[in-house]
Amino acid sequence: MISPSTSTMTSPRQRAAQRQIKAFHQKFGDAHLYFSYHAAFPLALTPELLYQLWANFQTDQTGTVLNIPWITVADLLLSGLCREVGHELYEMDATVRTELLSQLQSEPRFGLPRIQQLATFMLAYIRHQLRSPDPDIREVASTQRWIALVYVRPGTAARELIITLAKLRLNQSAEWLRVTSLIDTLADPLAEFQPLLAYASGMKSFFRGQMQDATVQLQTLSESGQIFLSGIELPLPEQIRRNVVTDSQPLASQSLVSNTESLESRLSASGDQEAALAPVVTLYLKLTSNDIVKAQSFHVRKSIPFLLKLLIVVFLLALGMIFLSAVIGFLASGDPDSLGIVFPVLCLIYFFYYRFFIYSPRRIRRDFRRYRIMQIGSDLAISPDVVEVTSEIAMKRYQIADCYMYRANSDFILLYLAMPTINSLALCIILPRRCFNSNDDFQQVLTYFKAVFGKPGKPLKRDSLSPRSLPYQAHSSFKSTISLRVQLTPKDYLKSNYLHLRPGPVRKRVYIALFVIYLILTIFTGYSAIVFGSNASNFILLLLLGAFGIYFYFIQLPLAVRRLSKQNAYLLFEHQVEISSEMLEVVEVTGTIRMRLVDFVKYKFDKELIVLYVTDRAFRMFPRRCFKSESDFQTFLTYLQNNLGAPQS
Repeated sequence: MISPSTSTMTSPRQRAAQRQIKAFHQKFGDAHLYFSYHAAFPLALTPELLYQLWANFQTDQTGTVLNIPWITVADLLLSGLCREVGHELYEMDATVRTELLSQLQSEPRFGLPRIQQLATFMLAYIRHQLRSPDPDIREVASTQRWIALVYVRPGTAARELIITLAKLRLNQSAEWLRVTSLIDTLADPLAEFQPLLAYASGMKSFFRGQMQDATVQLQTLSESGQIFLSGIELPLPEQIRRNVVTDSQPLASQSLVSNTESLESRLSASGDQEAALAPVVTLYLKLTSNDIVKAQSFHVRKSIPFLLKLLIVVFLLALGMIFLSAVIGFLASGDPDSLGIVFPVLCLIYFFYYRFFIYSPRRIRRDFRRYRIMQIGSDLAISPDVVEVTSEIAMKRYQIADCYMYRANSDFILLYLAMPTINSLALCIILPRRCFNSNDDFQQVLTYFKAVFGKPGKPLKRDSLSPRSLPYQAHSSFKSTISLRVQLTPKDYLKSNYLHLRPGPVRKRVYIALFVIYLILTIFTGYSAIVFGSNASNFILLLLLGAFGIYFYFIQLPLAVRRLSKQNAYLLFEHQVEISSEMLEVVEVTGTIRMRLVDFVKYKFDKELIVLYVTDRAFRMFPRRCFKSESDFQTFLTYLQNNLGAPQS
């Protein structure tokens, strides 16, 4: 993401650029200045592109018309802000362009949302140019694509730039200078990827003949005379290789690029040379509600064991037999009492049909519209042993061997981070086939998962997993007022699930009323069956219903929670939590998640823990015992109340 400099010190070039922009503003007015903000986004300008920008961006973010006249395109191209570099091809000075983009972001009428809209527009605009038979047009379009991509999917852009650098030969000096200069131009939106910026700067210095600067910049990245970024080895000139400090450590960073340990070096150490050459598959993952509905349906079908499927079939056949026998009895005897069982049976059948075929898809689509976190896109990089996920709220790195299992069909790959429940995909990465760049990438990921897990749907065999501690003290990216380290236990999971199931005051009254009705009906049908000898089927059905409720709440739920916490590695990892009045950051062994408190849905608490909901079914737990003091616990509750209101049921 681009961010304007907060420094009060400006260079002579910056001051000159500001004077040029001010003169342009004074000569033509606000409308021309606003258009120049938008024209600064593409690196190369053509009259056609500028007219497309003029036609598509006639309002600010509030919908207020900007009143930009069509002559603005010509005025801009003929002004001192642009220079002609080819036939109907123009560009802005780099300093002028940077200053205009900085003003675009700081302008309240536009801001960062407008930059992201411009990026989306450019990706659509250059799509057909990427397939042009003219290599010059393809080259310009490729550059424009990177510039747009870096603002909406910086992880993908960074990895593509790394791959491009890795493919260059050291005798292609002109191409090296072109790509490294482009990376320097994108330094602001690539600020999280410092190792990439350092490498590009060092190689740029090398090809300009500045050997000493290149050595200083590249030696911090070198490990045993090699440079790896995101698991990909990058070229290192022999002149530099002889001078670098071979035992220096790679630059530390929490970005996707620098967090990735050298894939080749890990696999080479294990002797797997073939896997060391395996490509890293990258994709941009942005799910739709239909993706989640289809994945949930596939998950449910595959999660039901064969014996349970058999029991369901037997149960449905039994209900059908009861229904038919009741109808036949009524037709034979004309006694209305023989139809007493028909209504409960029909209700039960409709309940199951409604629950799985109507309510579940409707709930998923409703949740998708309501919860922003479900709509956030992510950049993924998948290697033979690691899945990296980077989004605007999280940077995570999962070892595939720590995951539970995977499933796949022609449309999806589901990677389960933990043992799933039948009706939940909360701890699952959904990978739709449409998000992969090619069918080969889809098959490559299947190959990686098969090498770790074997057959789809086959969990890794584990007796148990011991908890893992966070091996360092993390530093928050914001000023936090509460800091705690959390190590959850199976008991915490059980208590949080009971708290999750606890109804609010209104629902509690409804449930009590339903329970009283259930008791009355059970006693009445039982008394009628024993004393008057009436049909006992209703009494038996009600008893079975009560037994199922008792079994679920007091037996099945505790057993499932204990089994879940025993078998799932990621639930046992210690994590550090940093909290301020507006933000919450969770640092785990797998990475970092940072969210605004106001973006959570609701919260609940009791005397032992706080449950904070990401959606109305997915939540995070904060045991009271993990807070350093009672005042920290109460302060956190105050922050939640200020951002989310009162606790909700």
